[in-house]
Amino acid sequence: MAAARFAGVVMVTVWLAGCGGGTDEKPSGDRFGLGATLGALLGSETGRALDDKDRALSADAEYDALQYGQPGTAREWKNPQNGHSGSVTPGPAYSVNQYTCRDYTHKVVLTAAKQDVVRSTACRQPDGSWRPLQ
Repeated sequence: MAAARFAGVVMVTVWLAGCGGGTDEKPSGDRFGLGATLGALLGSETGRALDDKDRALSADAEYDALQYGQPGTAREWKNPQNGHSGSVTPGPAYSVNQYTCRDYTHKVVLTAAKQDVVRSTACRQPDGSWRPLQ
């Protein structure tokens, strides 16, 4: 009797675990690679000047803009520790082979004289991450 009750609890637990995918939480781990634009910037002077906090803020802004942003509305980020900032402006979403994709522009500002702008396209993956098209 105890074994049957235990098996029932396990089955309900497994069934409920399958219902957890409907949240608005950001995917954990590598939800946007390194950030599509960061990958493009890493070899540049701007990219080399970005610290870990800049990279995290930038990747969060990219994800939020692509996942939730209205076309043409910038998602801004700023690192209060060093003053670096940027903005991500998504375009409209469209479908490519059952994937949702968006073009976007990411501006990174180190100082008034040192700025970079990268334009890219990313598509949403089944795990919730956004993968840049290369």
